[in-house]
Amino acid sequence: MSFEQIITCMESINPLLLRYRQGVRMLRDPYSSKPFVEFYHTARVGGDVVNFEAIKLQKIST
Repeated sequence: MSFEQIITCMESINPLLLRYRQGVRMLRDPYSSKPFVEFYHTARVGGDVVNFEAIKLQKIST
């Protein structure tokens, strides 16, 4: 049985750019009973690779 795994190593230089988009959605759970109302919230997040030289991939197989 062979097992392969890929390890990602990142340098101290910031290789990624993450941004939080404006707005948060809140949804009331329609199936929860009245005294115990639950809410769900989601936020939109985006990102991009800025520095490809700062990311290294290593493949390990056993």
